[in-house]
Order: sequence, then C-alpha cells, then structure tokens
Amino acid sequence: MPVDPLLNVFSGERALHDFYDPDQGPLIPLVELPERLNPYRKDGVRIYAKLMSHVPATNVKSIPALNFILRGQEKGKITSDTHTLVEYSSGSTVISLGILAHIYGIPNVHAYLSNKTSQTKLELLRFFGLDLTLFGGHGQPEPLDPNGGIFTANIDGAQDGFYNPDQYSNPEACPDLCSSMQVNVALMQNYESHMRWTGPQIIKQLPGISVFAACIGTSGTMTGSGLYLKSVKPSVARVGVCPNPGERVPGPRMVSLLAPVEFPWREAVDTIEEVGTFESYEKSLELCRNGLLVGPSSGLALLGLFHYLDKKIAQGELESLRNDDREIPCVFICCDQPFQYISEYFDKLGPSYFLPIRNEELIGVDSYKYGYDPA
Repeated sequence: MPVDPLLNVFSGERALHDFYDPDQGPLIPLVELPERLNPYRKDGVRIYAKLMSHVPATNVKSIPALNFILRGQEKGKITSDTHTLVEYSSGSTVISLGILAHIYGIPNVHAYLSNKTSQTKLELLRFFGLDLTLFGGHGQPEPLDPNGGIFTANIDGAQDGFYNPDQYSNPEACPDLCSSMQVNVALMQNYESHMRWTGPQIIKQLPGISVFAACIGTSGTMTGSGLYLKSVKPSVARVGVCPNPGERVPGPRMVSLLAPVEFPWREAVDTIEEVGTFESYEKSLELCRNGLLVGPSSGLALLGLFHYLDKKIAQGELESLRNDDREIPCVFICCDQPFQYISEYFDKLGPSYFLPIRNEELIGVDSYKYGYDPA
C-alpha cells in the first residue's frame, strides 16, 4: 500500500521514514486561539498556534534532526560504518536524533548535557536509550569553550564511526538558499529545514500572516522561518522571544547568550521581546488546560507576541499590521509538549495553581494488594 497523506497512512519497509518526513504527511496543525485566550480578538487580531509539538517526535527539533541525518548521508559523513551520533543537547534535539538514528540504522546516540538538567529529563533521555555524559558549568555553554559539551562533542564526533551533527553551527550552509529556495532536503541543516518546511507551511496555511513570533534558543526555528517568511512576504513582522535576564525557560536563551550563536538570526528578527519564567509556565498551563498541550516555551512565545502587540497599541501603530482583509493574523511557534516538564510546573508555580488531593493522608497507607496477607 502506498503512502496516502490525506488518509495519514504509511506502509512498507520505509513507513517510519515516510512518517517522519514532513513532505509525506498532512501539514503540521495551525490552530486559532479562541477569544478567551486572545485578548486582542476585538481589535481584529487573530492568533494561531503552529503546533510543532504535533510532529511524530512531538517536538520542533525533529525537523532539523531529520536534516542532520539526511545531510550527513549526502555528504558521506554518515555511512554504513557509522555506529554512533554524538550531540550536546538538553533534550528535544537528542531525543529526536535518538529516534531517527534507529530508523536510519544507527544504533547508538551519545547525549552530552548540563549537570543542571532535571532528574525527570535525565530519565526521559534514558527511556529513549541515550548514552548520557554530564558537563558542569553554564547550562548553555559557548561552542568554543574547550571544557564544554559542545566543543567536546565536536572532538568526539571526529572519531571513526562517529558523527556530530552540531546543531550550534552550520559550516556548509547554502548562502543563496533564501533567494532560490530550490535545494535538496539533504543539503539543509538546522535552520534551513525551517526554510524548507516550517516557513512554507505557514504561508500555505495562512497567506495573510502579519506577525510571526518564536523563541530564540539555538535559533534554528526563528532564523529559518523568519528568513523565509520575509522573503515571500516583506511586510511580516518577526518577533524573537527570550527569557528575562537571569531567568530560565527550557530551550530559549537569554539575549546575552545569543552572541555566540552562528546562525544569521539577527537578519531573521525585527524585534526581540523578553518574558519571565513564572509567566511563561503560567501561560503554558493555561493553554494546556484549554486544549493545547504545549510546553513552557510556548507560553514564552505567546506572551512575547502579546508584549509586541501591547507596544503597537500603546504607540498607536496597530493599524500598520493589518493585511488586505483588515485583520492581523499572527502565528506563534509551539515547540514541544508539557509532559517532560511536569515537576517544573509545580516547582515554578506553586501549590495554588493545582487542586489539592482529597484524603491525601491515605498515600502510602494500606498499600498492599487486597487478597494478599503481608503476614
């Protein structure tokens, strides 16, 4: 049976390959927020969530991860002798690599990551069969720090049978990609994958888009999508969103930590908004409880969009964002799902956000199975 993107059916020996290929299935969902979640709806602002959390690996990083492998094969860096991928990543990128590596016949994936990674996240990585090595120092090290995990992954990836995709750089990027857009998928890496898939999907789904908002971490999503959207619709306003100085949300970086990032993210951003940790988790929880199962960075991205719209209203410039239909369609990126961060929601928000457990005193009491006499 052939692949049928309309019926979402994938068959044959390459069914899993096709399942993870964005060109072989339906478009990634774009879902409008109802008015109760959109305080600007009466101003003609329509806000859509691009649910990258709904790709097969449930996170946005699987898009470039697929390109890492395809490009590695195209360049002869991944061959039948390649037995190990190694990457510095705190979660989504290396989980995606772990899944895709097995699909493509690579048995081992080594994950280098910060010793500040939560125990829940460490267990999740081990669940997917990843070989973990922890590194001290800053959770988001500079790529050229010889004591950091990014640098070490580069060195170790040069061994025979190893390959380091290196999401933090792009030494062989195609400089004229944005102008031509006619490139083989295997020639793209990280941000180019969003020029090939994410950006074009958004234009196809919402051709009248006025504002695009995404968090900036490694900056692949913001760079690729932002460059593509501007190339086909110059009026689009592109909002990069970062955590407040000294605060943390999984994935995005503070503005002060963006300097070492080698991607041309500055060319893909028109303005940067900063959002607090507490507010990001709070907004993400609200989205989850209203049917959009998305992680903390999705709350950060949406609030960054809110901040941008508030400034436009305060400056009397909201009208400048209206499209030909007199509406202001906005898209924000939802990178992943909330489940790997559950303990963090409780830590960041506190007990007032969660209903108490009735008869909590029974936890741990009378725990033996009925019908079994422990004596």
